[in-house]
Amino acid sequence: MCVHIKKRIHMTEHSKSSKYNSILTLDLPLSKNHQEFLAIDVMRPPYPLAGNQAIYDVFGNDYCPGLFFISERKSQPNFLSKEEGNGYDVWLRSMIYSYLRSLQSAGYISKKLDESMFENIGNACLKVIDTPTHDGLALCERITNQQVTDVLSRIIKAIITGNMFAPIHVFKQFNDYGKKLAFDILGNIDSSDLVMNLRRSIIAGSVGLDVKRSQTIVGPSPIVTDNTIDIYSSNKFKQSSLVQAEIDKRATSCLAIDFCHEFLNAVIDAKYPISLIWFTDDLIETVFDLYNIQTWLKININLNAIVTPKHGQHANDASYEDIVEILKNPLFAGLRSNLGSRFSILMAGPAGSGINAFEFAPTVLNALKSADVVVFKGARAFEMAQGLNKHVFYGFNVLRSFTESLTGLNGANAPAVFLYQEPGLHSFKGFRERAVRKKIFGKRSIGIAKMTAVEYSATVKSNNIL
Repeated sequence: MCVHIKKRIHMTEHSKSSKYNSILTLDLPLSKNHQEFLAIDVMRPPYPLAGNQAIYDVFGNDYCPGLFFISERKSQPNFLSKEEGNGYDVWLRSMIYSYLRSLQSAGYISKKLDESMFENIGNACLKVIDTPTHDGLALCERITNQQVTDVLSRIIKAIITGNMFAPIHVFKQFNDYGKKLAFDILGNIDSSDLVMNLRRSIIAGSVGLDVKRSQTIVGPSPIVTDNTIDIYSSNKFKQSSLVQAEIDKRATSCLAIDFCHEFLNAVIDAKYPISLIWFTDDLIETVFDLYNIQTWLKININLNAIVTPKHGQHANDASYEDIVEILKNPLFAGLRSNLGSRFSILMAGPAGSGINAFEFAPTVLNALKSADVVVFKGARAFEMAQGLNKHVFYGFNVLRSFTESLTGLNGANAPAVFLYQEPGLHSFKGFRERAVRKKIFGKRSIGIAKMTAVEYSATVKSNNIL
């Protein structure tokens, strides 16, 4: 069956269901028209855009949603290690095949894909990625390393379902458990311990990495570390009390980069109206985020808060629908009472796992421009959303080699970070310098950026900028 293409790859009847009985919606190999159309359309989210110039106005004219374009991988640049480079085709195929296996194991593809089908779908994806568009640039010359996972998943969904934004939720069981886990933990903590609870919300981003590793859809594997909080053993999920004990053990001391006190002073002690916009990441940590926001709104009547979850389901990230469901829990009666007044949720949030500002809807950009303080959760957001002309905080855990290089922290320890960034500045610079600039952690040597987040933060602290 081949979908007739007009303006977009549209949703077919069978793609409205949760299972896809046909192996493919688009015939393979893809026609040249299909390749060209997908190469253009895959960059468009399912809502109106604010426009590139409007993004440059708030992020700066040098804004780029990532560290480098994936076309650079073809020349095996020296800023990538042999393991990270792994050959352009091999690297892309590993992510494509990983995604297909995840879809198959979760039951989204009813028929088993044989080796030739994996190869055919991989060939089709690579053709789209390397297809020149109207201005002669290929898709691989347009998308950064941080965008590639979202772009590949859209292409594969289009090939399999006819809808590049098909509602696929590989992590549903994990997120259902995570939601209950967070509810249980939040029912047993002191809401007045503001610093501890903010740290908890960041550390919660490393909960369940054992499950995330086994169900990785697309993207590189995390650094091997024993310092994350695993949740699955002996074929069952851990009890919430055990997970809470591990979170609390880490939250009692300062984070590797810690601006929690400075953030709370800005938000809680403000004697004038202050607006906060919060971009969410994983679902588990988002439950903690919402709990904290509820507490802050209660303490400071001058505070208004906007939460921006993901548009649609992307891996284990929190979606708009997830937030609506979470707020039904009695723990969040305070947020519900403020909904539509001092608290709101944006529906047209990022349509991917990262933060690509070029894909912001007008509603998101307008909220961002009106905000006094901005929080981005997740390491990929830190890598993709630099330069914003606002007071920005980033909350994430260092679990991948690129994040190590940008922060100057040892990912083997899975350090948690809550980092402040001044308006219009970048909290890291010169990613490519990791080819020559090295830092030693015991027996490990890692390449680091020309300026790391650790170095930037030390300057901010020493100058008492906040």
